[in-house]
Amino acid sequence: MLTLSAMARPALSADPFAAPVKDCRPCRFSPGSGHPEFALTFVFTGSGQQRQLTALEIARADGGQPQRLRIDKRDAGEFPIATADFPDGFTLDTTDMNFDKLGDLSITTQIAANNTNALYWIYQPDTQSFAPLERLNDDGIETTLMAGSDNRLVAHVLGSAVEYTNYDYEVTGRRAVAVRSESREIDGDLIVEVASDLTSKPSRIISRTVVGFNGGSRDRQNFVRQLDAAATQAQALYKGGDPAGAAAAMKAAIQDIQLGLVVTSYPITNDPGDLKLARQFNDFGFYLAQSNQPKPAIAVLKDITDAAPDRTIAYLNLADAQYAARETADARASYAEFRKRMTAAGKSAEIPPRVGERLR
Repeated sequence: MLTLSAMARPALSADPFAAPVKDCRPCRFSPGSGHPEFALTFVFTGSGQQRQLTALEIARADGGQPQRLRIDKRDAGEFPIATADFPDGFTLDTTDMNFDKLGDLSITTQIAANNTNALYWIYQPDTQSFAPLERLNDDGIETTLMAGSDNRLVAHVLGSAVEYTNYDYEVTGRRAVAVRSESREIDGDLIVEVASDLTSKPSRIISRTVVGFNGGSRDRQNFVRQLDAAATQAQALYKGGDPAGAAAAMKAAIQDIQLGLVVTSYPITNDPGDLKLARQFNDFGFYLAQSNQPKPAIAVLKDITDAAPDRTIAYLNLADAQYAARETADARASYAEFRKRMTAAGKSAEIPPRVGERLR
């Protein structure tokens, strides 16, 4: 991945193209072997926090008419590509966005704590020019795109501390069409995850799963009571030599609920109710691992180390599950974290021998 940065003094001409700024350090790149090198120019107007990036000019380095890169809807000149004070410059990227093994262009237009926005142009090898990437079925978002699996692009749109939407795009030429979305939403007292097929009109919900609770609702209270009963039953089953039965009892109560979306504080501090929930979820992960279900155990235990990072025993249980799943590198990292925390707490003598053996 080649990353280019641009810092420039503003051009104050009424016509931004009359005196373009040419400092892009460096301003040349090639989409790939056998393709020409291009020179890039940033065109600015204004100054300070009102500085506007009006366009990008790109032309073959060996000469030729420059192409002005803007998005079609901005061509009337009413909207700049970006308006901001970028102390580190506008960041260009030449990642292959349509999986044709040729570099394309993207520019970061807004950096924010939640969603970073970018615009994209796809290299057209036949015409040796760049065309804007068309993004469809995603409500017109401009959040950054990343390469996903199966030659797809993905975008993550954060709505709040809890809510988000992930889009999956199929890419053909210079068109990226969102074909699937996975959203976490607040629905009354519930937090749900919804998967939708965006190829049908209107879009079709594929699945809807309750994963947590919004506030101290009656649904949450009922969940806590059911979990208490299941934890008691599971403990008895485990002591009786039935770890699979213990895991099944906990699964019946927990289902798809995530620890981080049921506690009252995140990360968990010293709230007694939250600490109890963390202990019960940890027991669930332990029972899963003990009944030869390491993969689901890892998912539960990672949720615990995220939501309750001070629960040291969870790192040991996670490491054991990762080791059983042959995720050796991850297991070593979790064992090392467990050992570090136990040593810091003055409990080195309580570290099981297998930790040292598996860290050698």
